[in-house]
Amino acid sequence: MSIPPHLRECNWTDSGDSNHSSDEKSHPLNNFGIFPPPIPKLRAKRGPIIPFHFEEQESSRMFLQQCLIGSILDLRRFSVETMQRLINRAWQLREGITIIGRDGNNYIFHFNNPNDRRFMLLNGPWSINGALLIFEIWQPNTPLRSHSITNTLWVQLWRLPLEYQQPIFACRIAQAISELSLVDWDSVVLRTLDL
Repeated sequence: MSIPPHLRECNWTDSGDSNHSSDEKSHPLNNFGIFPPPIPKLRAKRGPIIPFHFEEQESSRMFLQQCLIGSILDLRRFSVETMQRLINRAWQLREGITIIGRDGNNYIFHFNNPNDRRFMLLNGPWSINGALLIFEIWQPNTPLRSHSITNTLWVQLWRLPLEYQQPIFACRIAQAISELSLVDWDSVVLRTLDL
C-alpha cells in the first residue's frame, strides 16, 4: 500500500547515535524519554487590590443618576447612532436625550431634564421601530450587560386562528415568549371576533 505524497508517515527513528551528554543521563526520564518539565513558579492567588475612593467616583455617579438603562427586547441589534436617530424622530421631550453607549441590547440613556426621565421610566414600555424598549434605573457597581429586565408584560394576541383560541394554546404561546405568570382567559363561548 502506498502513501499519498501529501501525507506524512509517522515513525520512530533510531536514536542510538545521538550525542547526549552524560549530564542528561543522571536525570530521571519519563515514559517518552523526555526530561520532566521545569516546575512553574508559584503565582499569587490574589491579584493586586486597587483602591478606589468615593470622591473619585462622585462625578461619574452624579452623571449616571441622570441616566436610565434601556433594554431592547428584539432579535435585532440597533447601533447607538440608529437608536439615537429613531428616538430623536419619535419622541418629543422637553429637552434632549443622549445615548451614551451600548452593551448587547442594553443602552445608557442620559436625560437632560429630570421630568423627561421620570416620564419615560413610568410610562413604558416603549416601542422603537417595532422593538420593545423597557427602562430601568441605573444601579451602581453593575456592569451594563448585567442589567436584566424584571418587568411584567401583558401580551395580547391578535388574529389568532380559531382552532388556537383555547387556554392550552394561549399558555404555550405565552411560555414561548417568556416566563408565564397568568393567562387572562374568559371561558365565554360567545366572543366578538374582529374579522
